[in-house]
Formats: sequence, C-alpha cells, structure tokens
Amino acid sequence: MHLRAVNVLSVASISKSLGERVLFQNLSFGLDQGQKLGLLGRNGCGKTTLLRMVAGMDSPDQGEVRLNKQIRVAYLEQDPLLGLQGAVMDAILHYDRPQSRWLREYYDLTDREHLSDEDVERMNRLHQVMEEQGLWEYQREFNRLLGELEIPDLKQDLTTLSGGQRKRVALAALMVADADLILLDEPTNHLDLHTIEWLENRLKNQKTTLLLVTHDRYFLESVCNGMYELEQGKLYYHQGNYASFLENKETREQIETADAHKAKAWLRKELE
Repeated sequence: MHLRAVNVLSVASISKSLGERVLFQNLSFGLDQGQKLGLLGRNGCGKTTLLRMVAGMDSPDQGEVRLNKQIRVAYLEQDPLLGLQGAVMDAILHYDRPQSRWLREYYDLTDREHLSDEDVERMNRLHQVMEEQGLWEYQREFNRLLGELEIPDLKQDLTTLSGGQRKRVALAALMVADADLILLDEPTNHLDLHTIEWLENRLKNQKTTLLLVTHDRYFLESVCNGMYELEQGKLYYHQGNYASFLENKETREQIETADAHKAKAWLRKELE
C-alpha cells in the first residue's frame, strides 16, 4: 500500500513585479513532506523573492501561498542577522518553542554569580521541568551543536560578529528550531569547507522538507532530490539530482528549439 504524501506547501497562480519589471506570472507549484528541492535560475529572476513569499516575508501581487497549518517554517537569509543587536543566545533561541524558553531561562540562571531565594526556587522548578520533559538530552545536544559550529560565547554581541560567524549563529538557530520546512538562501556563503560539509550531512540526514537557493552545484548534488528552475517567468520541475537536472534542461531546450523551428517554418509557409 502506498501512503499519500503530506502536502506542506501549495502556491497557486502567483505573480510578482518589481516596478515595471515582471519577475513571474501565474506560477503554481507545491512541496510534499520529505522533498528536498533546489530553486535554480539566473541572478535577478526572482528566486529570493519567491523564498521570501513562502516564508511570509513578502506577498505576491496576485495569487496565494498556502502553508500546511501543522508545520513550522524556518528561513535562512543570504546575510542573516545583519544589523541586529543583542546577544548570540537571543538570536539562536528566538524561535518561540517551550524548549527554547526553558533553555534560555536555564542559561540565564546558571550565568549569575549570586542567586536570590527567588532565583533558587526558579532553578529548582526548572530542574524538575527539564527532568520531566527529558530536556537534559536537549541541552546536551544544544551544547554539541554550539561546539560543531564553533560558537564559544553565547553572550557575545551580534554586532561584533563577522559574516561567517553570523551565518553559523543563524544555522544554529535553524537547527534548534527543528522546523518541518526549511528555506535556505545561499546557505554556503561565508562558510568554510568544514562547515559546508557539516551542513550537507545534517540536511541529508534530517527528515525535513527543504527548498534552497544556491550556486553551489556540489551542495545541490549532495542534498537535493529534485529541482525547480525559474526561467523567463516560468517554473520547471526536474526530478532527481543536479546532474539529472542538467540532462533534462538540455533535452527541454532542444525540444523547444525544434518546436520554434517548426513554428517558423509553418509561419513562412502560411505567409507564402
């Protein structure tokens, strides 16, 4: 018996223009649970705009973007946390989940030199909750994540971070969010090879749905099981890895060229 795929995202007949420039018109597509798709296209064709619409940070001029109400969405921008103030911990634990709130309170209390009677009472209550909810393992996983991404200081101010450090902090937030749908815009920018390989392995092994924009063909080949190509305002779907996409794209363009020649020949004949 084949189980029906759970629909995560439905995009229906959306259009978007920037001033007088039309990015795309009447686009419709979807994502099923477990799909890991690359979104490809030339610079300026509207890939980031499309991601931002799915993330709820932008709106189409026409049409509708519908997300399954049962899922959590996490979005990694090209240059995340730029201009934001506050501590690294606030950025990592900003997703509103009970685990994040408890962990934030735990680190806040353990970081204090002196605890008041009220603080001691809060700490005892927090220990009880973490024991009941199995959150000590969550806390160990969190510390392991910080080590893997080389984030040593949770109190460091975000404004002092380099581009690469901001990217690693944003990746930590993404993993802590435990989202059902992950949206990534150029995730390998500012990252060293070791961190890129870490991210590849993490995404390949996660049971999550993924839509990503990247120019890194090796990352696409490693992580994705399908491709959407945005070309001249139209969206084409390709099943398989990046190598399959290249083959399918070449075949499609050959067919389109042959069809164009046939149309021109027919037009010549009609004109004659």
